[in-house]
Amino acid sequence: MTLYFILKNYIRQRDGKSNVLLTIQSGTKKKRVATSVFIEPKYFSNKHNQWIKRSHPRHAELNTHLAEFYNKHRSEDVTTSIPSLSACIDQYLNSSFFLEYRPSHQERLQGVLTDWREFFHESGILNRPYNQLNSKTVKSKLELMKKAGTSQSTVYKKLGVLKRCFTVLCDEIEYISTNPVQSITVPKGTTTKEKLPVEEVKSMLTVKPKSHAEQFALDMWRFSFFAQGIRISDIVDLRKEHIDWKNRRVSKNQVKTKNAISFAITDEIEQTLKKYDNPTEFAFDLSHDPNDSRSADRINSRIRKSLKGLCKREGIKRINKMHDARRAFTQIAVDAKLNIQDISASLGHSSTEVTHQYIGKKSNHINPELEDILKKQLEL
Repeated sequence: MTLYFILKNYIRQRDGKSNVLLTIQSGTKKKRVATSVFIEPKYFSNKHNQWIKRSHPRHAELNTHLAEFYNKHRSEDVTTSIPSLSACIDQYLNSSFFLEYRPSHQERLQGVLTDWREFFHESGILNRPYNQLNSKTVKSKLELMKKAGTSQSTVYKKLGVLKRCFTVLCDEIEYISTNPVQSITVPKGTTTKEKLPVEEVKSMLTVKPKSHAEQFALDMWRFSFFAQGIRISDIVDLRKEHIDWKNRRVSKNQVKTKNAISFAITDEIEQTLKKYDNPTEFAFDLSHDPNDSRSADRINSRIRKSLKGLCKREGIKRINKMHDARRAFTQIAVDAKLNIQDISASLGHSSTEVTHQYIGKKSNHINPELEDILKKQLEL
C-alpha cells in the first residue's frame, strides 16, 4: 500500500489556495482524503512526493500536521474499506469544492444534504456502503417530496445538490470509484415567478417611512429599481471609482457573475448618491468589509428586516426584500415594451432565458431613457 500527498492546482479557493489531498493506493484501488491544509500551489510540488516547501513561512508547522494525518491513515485498507453514505456526505462537506462557496450558500447546501441524510437514515442505508444507493431509492424520495406539496423546481434543485455531491466525490477528488446517482437526470423545473402587483411597486416608490432605518432601506430599494435592478451585493460593493460624473454613468463588474453592467446617472440615482455621500471609498457607507465573505449578507439582512416591517404595516404583501426591486424593474420594463435583449444586458444576465424567470407569468410583451419610461409606465 502506498500513501502520498498531491495538490490539484486547478482546484482553488477565492484566495488562490488549494487543498492538500492524501492518496491511499493499493494495487489499482485508491481513494483520496482531503486534509485541512490549504496552501498556494507555488509552495507544493507533486514530484517525488514532496511536501510543503521550506519557502513557505509555516512549512514546519504544516508538514507536522500532514505527518500526523499521514500516520493516522497509513493502516487504512482501501481494498476492503468502502465509504458509507454518511462518510461520503461528510467528505463532501469538508472538501475544497464545498468550502469555496459563500457561507450563505454553504448553509443552504448543508440543509439539503441534512434532509437527504435523514431520509437515508429512515431507509436504513445511511451507514451502509455508498454503492448500495440506487436510483429507485432516490426517486422514491423525490415522489415523497412531490406528494408533500414541494414545488417541482425545489425537488429538482435538491436532486441537483445530491448529484453534485457524488460527482465531486467521484470525478474531482476521487474519494469513491463510481457515482451511484449518475444515471438519474435532473430536469429543469419551471422557475418563473408570479408577477409582482404593479400597485405594490407604486407603493414602494411613494410610501413614507416612519424611521431612519426604514428610510434607508427604501432608498436602497428605490436605488436598485432605478439602477436597472442592481443587486444588493453590487450596491454594497459600489465604489466611487465606478461613478463617472462627467459622462453621468456608473460602470462595474457584478460581484456574483463578474459580468459588466452599466447604467446612466438619472435624477433619482444622482439624488440618492449625493444624499449618502461619505468620506469612504464606497458610494454608501455600510461598514462593508470586502475581506469578510458574510459582510454583504449581514447588510442585506438588516435592510430586509426594515423592509419587512414597513411592507407589513403598509399592506404590501408581495414585496419585502431587496431582490424584489430587480424583479420589479424587469417586469415594468417589459410592460413598457423595452427590448428583452436590452433588459437582459442591463441586468447582466448571460441569456434572455434567465431574464424570463423575472418577468412573471402574466408578462409576455417585448420592445429607449429609462427613468422617464418607468415612471410613465407606473403613472408616477
